[in-house]
Amino acid sequence: MKSVNRSSLIVSGKQPFYDWIRSLGGYDHVEDDSLDATVYLIDYFEDEDGLQKALMNRYEEVFQLELSVWNDDESQWPENLSFDLFLDWFDVIPSQLVLDAVPENLEREVLE
Repeated sequence: MKSVNRSSLIVSGKQPFYDWIRSLGGYDHVEDDSLDATVYLIDYFEDEDGLQKALMNRYEEVFQLELSVWNDDESQWPENLSFDLFLDWFDVIPSQLVLDAVPENLEREVLE
């Protein structure tokens, strides 16, 4: 296995996120905690200060991506995508160490 020069955030929805999804209409079947978590590779951090800096640098981008999966009409999104709201809507589990267990080279696709 190879160590990757990144850390990760595992992001999963909380009750307010699920409530928002259901409020969009057509998603009544979405059950709380039924969605997969998303893993985001971020800049490597060494300590709590580094983690907080990485979170502050990335939370808005992650928030927007999580919302856009369900609705890309930004007028349907909350008005203020603050850090506090992000933490209210999502559980975030950081991991300092990322290992690549696949021997083939990593392929990348850009999401916009």
